Amino acid sequence: MDVLARFKRWPKLAQITAPATVAILVLGVIASASQGSSATRASTVPGGPSASQPVVTTTTERIVTTTTTVRLAPGQSDALHPSSSLTPGDVFPAATADVICVAGYSAGVRDVDASLRNQVFAAYGISSETRSDYQLDHLVPLELGGSNDAKNLWPEPLAASSGNGAHSKDTAENQFHDAVCSGRADLAAAQAGILHWDTVSVASLTAPATTTTEPPVTAAPTTSPPATLPPVTEPPVVAPPETSAPQPDCTPGYDPCIPPGSDVDCAGGSGDGPRYVTGPVTVTGSDPYKLDRDHDGIACES
Repeated sequence: MDVLARFKRWPKLAQITAPATVAILVLGVIASASQGSSATRASTVPGGPSASQPVVTTTTERIVTTTTTVRLAPGQSDALHPSSSLTPGDVFPAATADVICVAGYSAGVRDVDASLRNQVFAAYGISSETRSDYQLDHLVPLELGGSNDAKNLWPEPLAASSGNGAHSKDTAENQFHDAVCSGRADLAAAQAGILHWDTVSVASLTAPATTTTEPPVTAAPTTSPPATLPPVTEPPVVAPPETSAPQPDCTPGYDPCIPPGSDVDCAGGSGDGPRYVTGPVTVTGSDPYKLDRDHDGIACES
């Protein structure tokens, strides 16, 4: 009763605010007790973290996809074709159809040294670390009369996702060469067409021009009196004994020797044999087994 009497003697404002203050204090005590109880339960329930159980943290990795930018040389529209300014193409003026169709011609005129190779790769911005992805290609191939000048050389990608890699151009070069040497295509037309090997077909090449030969003029025969000659006795001609030509032990066109037989492929390559040869092999002739894929005179280089 004494407490109630004292409370009644408090100022009116104190009587109003005192209950509210007490209520706030009680709610704060209850909230603190509730948080402590939750923390205790979390440490004791099965499967929850405790002093004897490790806490497993899950980390999500973010995969970053990077795009490699291919550097193109001046005048180059894409990496699959040469620069029109650096490599417009160049030919030997004396390389006629009769000349290039002789077996072993390409190997005999090939002359690209290391200094020239470095010059061409540097002009196209190809580093030494990525050179293995390219081959130094003659835009107009030697087998079509192309020259060894830098204007006719470019780093050709060995492979491409579109399929238009070095193998595709090699195939076109062989087809164009066969068309010229069989008389189905003009050499100049083939040299111009190979600049666009992926869009120009062999069938579209212009045939060689035909020349009209005037018939020979036959002079009127003149009759002379027959001359009587003394008889001449010729010694008998003795024909040499026939000997069979020895069979070659090597297929012409390769050094070291490759024995003749069924198809041959480079060991470690993609060919299906049935015979394989380990390089390097110098191609000195017509390359009947097609081992010199880049036409540089050296087959099975790796």
